[in-house]
Amino acid sequence: MSAEVQDASEILTWLRNRIAQELNCEPDTVVLDKSFDLLGLDSVSLLWIAGELAEWLKIEITAALIFESTTLPDLSDRIFQLYAETRQAG
Repeated sequence: MSAEVQDASEILTWLRNRIAQELNCEPDTVVLDKSFDLLGLDSVSLLWIAGELAEWLKIEITAALIFESTTLPDLSDRIFQLYAETRQAG
């Protein structure tokens, strides 16, 4: 699937839906301001999801970027910034 993402909220929605799928819950129950470990995600699951997101956006997402982010909105903002920079350079 090719992406034309307009803002970080699209990435946030994708992440929330994918995490809900991973945790077998409804997306609206995934609390946005909780840290990843409090959401119930282990590091392996988080990296797997990040890999899927990287594939969707056609960018490279490093483990450092993931683990330096504190919440889903923070991660979404950082990934969108990387995505936008990649689109400008390419």
